[in-house]
This record gives sequence, structure tokens and C-alpha cells, in this order.
Amino acid sequence: MDLQELYTKRKGEELFALYDDGDFDAGLFAAKLVFNDAYKAPIPEGMKKKEAKDKLKKDAEDCIVTGAEKGHLASLIEAADMHFSTRVTPGPFGSTVVFANYKQAKTWYLSLLDRDDIDAELRCLSNFRVGLLTKLIGGKDNTDWQEVIKYWQAAQESAVKGSELAISALAMHYFENKDYEAAVPLLESIYLEAPYTALTLALCYKNGLGVEINIDKSKELDDFWAEKIGKAK
Repeated sequence: MDLQELYTKRKGEELFALYDDGDFDAGLFAAKLVFNDAYKAPIPEGMKKKEAKDKLKKDAEDCIVTGAEKGHLASLIEAADMHFSTRVTPGPFGSTVVFANYKQAKTWYLSLLDRDDIDAELRCLSNFRVGLLTKLIGGKDNTDWQEVIKYWQAAQESAVKGSELAISALAMHYFENKDYEAAVPLLESIYLEAPYTALTLALCYKNGLGVEINIDKSKELDDFWAEKIGKAK
């Protein structure tokens, strides 16, 4: 059976065995079975059920991390994302398999940016998330905003799907720091793709922040947002 078939048939034991032989693609499939709570490993003799479950979670994470450390691209992408957003088994009572680790996630995304074989959208996402992770790690008082802005601007300049995240983040940063002349052009460029930014732009027109007061334009933007919310419902 090929790897996809082993995954579909939930052959976790066989996939883990292939991973042990150096097949990182198999390791990725094995880990995803665990993330989806689709594989129940045999409980080793002398080990309690919870211990065995915790070991399986750790084995799944190790599959991804080892593959990433060895330069396996798919594992590197998964390592970055799982440490950014966690992995929780599906269902109302899902359990956490991998906890978020922002410092580790940043390391993985920086590793992705060092590669020449990633596409423009992944490069954009990696730049955006490195900037965001720098902000999250630094917190309110210790964020290196020059670093954050450098990576967000790199994502902005990529002009691919996902760059709107960086543009809106930059716009809100400038707005919150009262640099309205920098914020308004970014908000103008992005509010159609990121409608939530229309409210901020409406405030700028209502109060003359970086632009001349224009109540009609402010109302137009508020109505645009209300229409988008209505359609979403």
C-alpha cells in the first residue's frame, strides 16, 4: 500500500514503522492520524492507558519536529503551523496533542524563509507570522516594532493572497500609534478585502484623522461594514 492508502485505512503502526526507517512523509501521515484521533496505538505492557496516550502524542509531535530538523519541507510547514496554532483532536471534548509554542513557531517560519523552494503565498504567510510572533513574544513592553514592521512590509510587498493580513496589521499599528497619514492609505487599499478595517477608516473620515473630515464618506464606510455583516449572517 502507498502512504495515502495507509493513511486512509488508519494504519498508524505501519506508518510509524516507515518513519522509523527514515520516511518523513510517512511520519507526517502518522502524526496527522494522531492529530485527528484516528489511530489508537496498542498499549505497551506495563504502561497505563493515559501514559500510552501521552506517549503517542509525543511520538506524533516528534515525527514532525525531526522531519523539520532534517529539512523535510512538508514537515517544516507542519511544524511551523502546529506550534503557531496548536493541534487539538476533533469533537466537543477534543484533547490538545501539540501546544502552541510561539518561540519555536518563529524559528520554523524563519527556516522556511531561508528556503528557495517555497511559493509566494507561503513566503507571504511566513513573513506575516514572523512579524506577528515577534509581537506576541515581545508583549506590550518588549516588542521590537522595527522587526515586526520589517516582516509585515515584506508580506505586504508580495502582493499575493494573504498579503491583506499584513496590510491591515500595519494599518492598525499606525492608527493605534496616531500615525494617521501612514494608516489611511493602507486602510483605503485594504478595506474592500478586509471589511473590518472599514470601521477604522470611517473614524478617520469622521474625525479628520489623516484626512479632511467627510461625514458622507464616513457613513458610506459604516454602511459598507453593516452590509458585509448582514451578508455574513
